[in-house]
Amino acid sequence: MLIPLFASPLVALLYNKTFKVGLIRNGERFVSGSVKRVELLDSLIVFERRDRGYIGIACIGLDDTLFSEKMRSPEDFFSRALILGRLLSNVKAEVELRIAKVSIDVMELSKKIERELSSLRVLLESQSTDERLLERERGLKRLYEKIRSGEKVGWMKPYIILRASDDSKERVVSALEREAEELARAITITLGVQTRVLKSKELGRMLEAMFATTPPVKISLGGEEELSKALAMPPYERESLDPRGVFLGYRVGTKIPFLYDVVRHGTRHILVIGPTGKGKTTLLATIANRLYVRNQVDVTVIDPKGDTEYMLLKGFSRFRISSSTVINSRKASLAFRVLEGVYGSREKWFESVQNGVYGRERNEGGPMTFEELERALGVKLLYADPPSREFQLNSIVTERYSAIILDNLTDDGRFVAIAILMSLYLEALYRTTPTNRLRRLLVIDEAWRSSEAALYYTRRLVKESRGFGVGLLFSTQTVKDVPEDVIHNFGTIIAFGSADSSYVESIIRIVGYKERGIDKKLQALGVGQAMIKLPDLATLSFIDIDPEVL
Repeated sequence: MLIPLFASPLVALLYNKTFKVGLIRNGERFVSGSVKRVELLDSLIVFERRDRGYIGIACIGLDDTLFSEKMRSPEDFFSRALILGRLLSNVKAEVELRIAKVSIDVMELSKKIERELSSLRVLLESQSTDERLLERERGLKRLYEKIRSGEKVGWMKPYIILRASDDSKERVVSALEREAEELARAITITLGVQTRVLKSKELGRMLEAMFATTPPVKISLGGEEELSKALAMPPYERESLDPRGVFLGYRVGTKIPFLYDVVRHGTRHILVIGPTGKGKTTLLATIANRLYVRNQVDVTVIDPKGDTEYMLLKGFSRFRISSSTVINSRKASLAFRVLEGVYGSREKWFESVQNGVYGRERNEGGPMTFEELERALGVKLLYADPPSREFQLNSIVTERYSAIILDNLTDDGRFVAIAILMSLYLEALYRTTPTNRLRRLLVIDEAWRSSEAALYYTRRLVKESRGFGVGLLFSTQTVKDVPEDVIHNFGTIIAFGSADSSYVESIIRIVGYKERGIDKKLQALGVGQAMIKLPDLATLSFIDIDPEVL
């Protein structure tokens, strides 16, 4: 019986060995040094040098959108090429952009064009004014005429090669895997170009082809200083085109994308300010959703009125406070202090009820629930109690992606719940290892300022959470709602526009920007448009929020 050649383990072994020998030979030319061995991982090739250290290579393949018909106007091509250059300049690994010309079977291409032109003529009989179809027909006719006249045709295939070196193989692998995935995603979002990270076997064959034929066009990007001069890119644009950032939208009036690096800036906290209806809640949900999709950091959303819940992706666990929600005795004590701040000092009344709560726990055993707290306080905390799974408030702080929804609560109930939740996060901080790397983002829409107790815990969180890797993303309607000492702890300010002059003046004051005309820019911002002040940068950016792209 004949065994198919490709099915033979021996043939496969010989093929792999030959393939690796070729890779070592080509790798030595690519990495400019002697290679001891080569290892093929899922989407990387790692070369071990004879003189110590490792070099890793990854490659991103781009589709032909950059060279398609709609990209042939010089203005559009230059704009997209500039954005691509800026994205590449922010990558920490060494980067090469290689553009290979793909040969085309002219006869086969002619037949395809003829078939598509026939189909278009049929469509145009019923849709003779459809400009998109007409433009497509004109483009195909131009290409067909060039082929018939004997003009050489080819297709351009761009590749981005990433290269990293280090004495540690693990560091090389970790850095390249992350960089390649983040850069591919950023290019897809900002340019509309489909990308994919090549598998190691494909990458090996591509390296082989590079040295077996005439090299394709090669553009090497050098050091940071050289890149800044070549691209003439202001610091604030470099900052907002970092592939590690999450896409927020485009600079107003342009198609230049704005990517915000939450992981880098998150521990310095984010404050979103804007009147009702301008887009604050949409922005909070957009940031939370994109962090979830990218799996970068854990996110907890505290949603006082249930507005944000409907914009969050299904991957977020939902929790609604109900009568069965468990509160331990220390948190019940906090609830008394919150309500005392709301209703004024009624020391004897609060003391007697508080003693009754503690007496119930001591005598009957078991934790306090929200319903029992409500009954003991004599204050309405719950509007209704729809079916809800039982949970403990202190258990939800460990959920990776969660939304805590307080729409079942009265205003009094929200005051209590938010203060309790913020105190729980403070307790959780001290049970974790200190770090400056962002691990979790806590998002609270407006009601964090609802009571003296909540403000007390806000002050503590903005000062203490940074050292434990927890960032805060808070929203508010006006600057006057936020105490000065709290505002100074927010590194990023995102402000929506308003025609109110006192509101505009307060925004200008907290961002410390004195350029003339900034007030008119803020007043002219429409719904879904915002101004962003990044940490340590004096320049302001104005963007159109785009919640659609993930």
